[in-house]
Parts: sequence; C-alpha cells; structure tokens
Amino acid sequence: MKKIIILSLFFIIQGTVSITASHALDISLGGTVWYAWWLPSWQNNLVGKPDTTPLNERLFVDMPDYSQRADALYGPVLSLNFSRQIVLSSVFVTGQYMAHAEGSYFAPESDYSGINANYLNADRENRKYDSDTTIAWNITSATRIYLGFKFQGYDYRYTARWILKMYTARILAFARGSSEVRQFGPGIGIDWTIHLFGNVFLMAGVSGSFMAGSETMDLDPVLLSTGTMIFSHYKKGIYQTCGANSSVSLAYYFSEINTSVVLGGRYQFLGYLQRKGDRGFTDFDGTYDHFFGITFSVIYTFNI
Repeated sequence: MKKIIILSLFFIIQGTVSITASHALDISLGGTVWYAWWLPSWQNNLVGKPDTTPLNERLFVDMPDYSQRADALYGPVLSLNFSRQIVLSSVFVTGQYMAHAEGSYFAPESDYSGINANYLNADRENRKYDSDTTIAWNITSATRIYLGFKFQGYDYRYTARWILKMYTARILAFARGSSEVRQFGPGIGIDWTIHLFGNVFLMAGVSGSFMAGSETMDLDPVLLSTGTMIFSHYKKGIYQTCGANSSVSLAYYFSEINTSVVLGGRYQFLGYLQRKGDRGFTDFDGTYDHFFGITFSVIYTFNI
C-alpha cells in the first residue's frame, strides 16, 4: 500500500505532498504560486550616495516613500525521493513588482549649488528571482530537517522626474537607471507534519539562511531642461543577509491521480548588514525586507 509523506521544500514552497512506494526513485513535479505583499528594504531610499560627486546626506530629506501592491511569485518544483529517509528538492520562482513614489520634498540645509528639490515622481520595476536546493532527512515520522543552498536576485529598473529649484529658476530633471542585486548562501530548516484525517495533513516549518550579496548600479546621465547632463558613478556594493522563514499549510492528496494540492501562508524576513566602506548605490545596513502572503502548490508524483 502506498504511503503519503510530506516533502518540505526550502523557503519558497510551504509543503508538497508526494507518493512513496517500494520503488528505486520517486519523482515529484509541479508548480507553486506565492501571492505576497512586499515591504522592501528600499521603501524610503530613493537616492543613493555617489562616490564621485559631493552630495551629502543633508541634500535630500523628507523624501516620499515608495508604495507597491502585492503580486505573485511563481515557478516549478522538483523533488527526488531516493528512499524513505532522504529527499533532494529544488524550487525556482520569479515575479515582478511595480513601485511608485510621488510628492514634494526639500532640503532646508542644502548648500550644494543652491539646489532645493521641490517635487518628485518616480517609478521602479522590480523583478525578483528565488531558487532553493535542499537535501532533507526524516528524523521521525512527523519531523524533517534539511540543509540547502539558496540563491536570490533582483533586477531593478528606475525612472525619476523632478522639478528642481536652483536659486530663482525652476528646472525639470529626468533620470533613468538599472541595477542587479544578487545574494547566495547556505540555509537550514526543520518542519513538522501532522495527519489530521483521511488524506488531509497539517504542515508547519521554520528555516534560516545567511547569504553574501552584491549590488551593481548602471545610471544614465541625469538630463536637465537647461540641456545640462549630470554624470554619476556608483561603485559595486557588498553586504550580508540574515534570513528567516515560517510557514503553515494544509495538504490534500488525490490518490486517483497521484496529485497533491497544498494551500497555506508564508512569512519571510531578510535583514541586511553592510559596512560603510562597502556601500554602493543603496545603503543596505540596518534595513529589512518583509514578504508575507498566501501559497498554493500542485504536485504530481510518479516512480521509476
């Protein structure tokens, strides 16, 4: 008789149900969606600190914050069950968020070329990538521990429009740029599975990670309505990330079609550490990413 077990997949997927029989290898394939709200680390960080211009922290104050709506991360799931004790799993998801900031701001103590910015309208396209590969061991019938490797990345696209006041003149300004953020490192986690009734299971898990990250910024020249172009250069930023995840979900197994359906919720926390000398465009130090939302997965299992 076939036995249902729960495969806890690292960080993104909350839990996947698969079939284990007395075969050499069980393979589970499927897809997962995480509809998540994102409170980003850069929510109130509209400008960077170029290392080739005399901009200082007093120049831009009272900046309008970014706001963005929830969106979906989605992608494939694969797991290989070599025995009743060891499971190798991998998941990749991606999704795009749109952020917008608009409002008045000024620099009351600014002494840089007499510039006092009055109004800003900015947009930011944010593509997130997330990949996790883990190996898990069953230590009891209800408990599993796992180790893994995590890769996470972001592709950002920026546009910003200003109305600047330079002494008595008002000048329009336009800026555009892009950046790549990449981070990777090890992780560890534990999860639990409780058989409620019939083919219904309750799953919960917690995990943590530590990643090394980098940021590369490519900024086009800032164009002013006077015809002037302002050039800025940002060095590559380096930082570290401490992450934590928690999840709870319900799984149901359809035995007639060897398919599992999982519905739940997940919260992810990412905290950033960065030395002052390692900063590039973004000041990561002491900032946080928060992701929270609803997860849904469908998994089909077969054996060879």
